Amino acid sequence: KKTYPIHKLDGNITAILQTIISADIPGCINKGLSNEIHFIEEGTSITNPAKIVPDILNGGYYVQLSVAYCQYLWLICDMALKSIDFETISYECGKRGLDLKGYKAFLEEFISLPKEMALEKLQKSGYNINPTQYYDYLKRSLSIIDTERLKKELEMDYCLLLPLADKSKAIDIEKYYQINFDGAYEEKVNAMYCFGITFVLLHELSHFSLGHISICESNKKKEMEEEMEADIAAFWNIYS
Repeated sequence: KKTYPIHKLDGNITAILQTIISADIPGCINKGLSNEIHFIEEGTSITNPAKIVPDILNGGYYVQLSVAYCQYLWLICDMALKSIDFETISYECGKRGLDLKGYKAFLEEFISLPKEMALEKLQKSGYNINPTQYYDYLKRSLSIIDTERLKKELEMDYCLLLPLADKSKAIDIEKYYQINFDGAYEEKVNAMYCFGITFVLLHELSHFSLGHISICESNKKKEMEEEMEADIAAFWNIYS
C-alpha cells in the first residue's frame, strides 16, 4: 500500500527530538508514554492532527500522528516560505530599480566567484549579516526567482493540499510523489516542516508530562488553558 512520501523526513524529526534534552522524553517513557509514534490516515484526509491516546492493550499512552496532516504541513511550509521570500526579493529589487532578470544575472555572476572572495565581499558589505548563511541563501534564491517554475510549483502544492483537508475529494497517493524534497530551496522547507512537527509532538508530550491526559471536554475553559500550557512548554523546549 502506498503511503504519503513525507515519511522520508521522519528520521530528521527523530534526530531533532534527540537533541531536546529539556523535554525529558526518557522520563516520560519511564512513566508510561510509548516511545513509538502511531501513524494514522495513510492515504486519507485529516481528521485530527495529533493526540495522546490510552494504550488499551499494553497500558500507558501513545501519541497518534496524522500522516495526512504531516503532508499538509509540508505543502503549507513550501507555499509560505517560497511566496514570502519571492515577495521580499521582488520588493527589494523594486527599491533598487532592478528587475528580477537583472537580479538573476547579478546572482549568477556573484555565486560564480570563488567562495572565499564572495564571503569577503559580503563581510565588507556593511550589512549586519552572517556572510556564510547569506551566501547560502543567495545560492538557493536562484531557484525561486524563476517565476514560471515557481508558479507551477505553487499551483501543484495547492492542488495537492486541497484533498488533504476535504473529505469529499478523492486522494491519489501517486500524485504526491511529484514533490521534490531534495532541491536547494526544499532543504529550507524540510527544516521548517521538521521543526513544525517537532513542536506538534512536543505539544502532545507536554500534555502527558503536565498531567493533562484526562481532559474533561465538557469544560472548554479548562481545555483551552491546558492547550495553552502545552503550547508554551513545547515552545520553550524547542527554544532551549
